[in-house]
Amino acid sequence: MYLYGDLGYWAIVIISMVLGGLTQAYIKSTYNKWSQVPSGLNRTGADVARRMLDENGARECGIGHVAGTLTDHYDPRDNCLHLSRDNYQDS
Repeated sequence: MYLYGDLGYWAIVIISMVLGGLTQAYIKSTYNKWSQVPSGLNRTGADVARRMLDENGARECGIGHVAGTLTDHYDPRDNCLHLSRDNYQDS
């Protein structure tokens, strides 16, 4: 055993962190690129989400907004789809 633990373990940890960072950078750059393209629907993200939920039988699901970017999520505890501010109000 090495002084600071198994070298193979640390190699896996470092590789995982690098791959995670690269993936996060790719997602952010793709989001930034495509968030500049107008949808042409003249509706907010909340309006589009409401329509999608209604058309797929999820009328009881609420829609709210949450701070941050790329923070959209569904919370089953309150049965609510939380959209980031930009996705909630922008068309």
